[in-house]
Amino acid sequence: SSPRYSVTILEDFFYVAFGCSMLLATLLAHQDASQDLSPTQTSASPWPPIALAPLSSASIVLARFTFCLVTCILVELLTLPIPLLLLHLSDVSAGHIVAGYLGLAMVQAAVTSTALFFATLTARKLLAITLTALTLIAALIPWMFAPLLPPAYSGLLVAASFFEGNFQGFMAGRI
Repeated sequence: SSPRYSVTILEDFFYVAFGCSMLLATLLAHQDASQDLSPTQTSASPWPPIALAPLSSASIVLARFTFCLVTCILVELLTLPIPLLLLHLSDVSAGHIVAGYLGLAMVQAAVTSTALFFATLTARKLLAITLTALTLIAALIPWMFAPLLPPAYSGLLVAASFFEGNFQGFMAGRI
């Protein structure tokens, strides 16, 4: 296949992986988060209340963040054979693949931290997931309003966009 088509296939792969990694990080961060991180807990739960935990709440949240991020990265590495096949069969560079996965890891870190922030604020899992989703949507769409503003402000909105301003470079193999 042509090198240009291979690059387009790899960009499309990272485009799909972007959305999947956002969903995975959100779901992992909210998995039993309302039970683990809430101070109002019943004694029927297998996890002790955070007030009785021997660790500080910051340590618990940092451990949960690390767990979620490492799990997301390991799941994303399971998709590595697809880009490696393109690397083997075409003229796609290894740097493009490394840049794409680095961008995915940063997206997962940002989404996980946002999700954990809302998970620690409320004991209701549905509310935490809804707030996380609304925050991520608000971070994804600023570039849509860029044409409505003067050029100085439109560049600011594009740069503030989570996908359009920040991830597309990684998707195209630029760090």
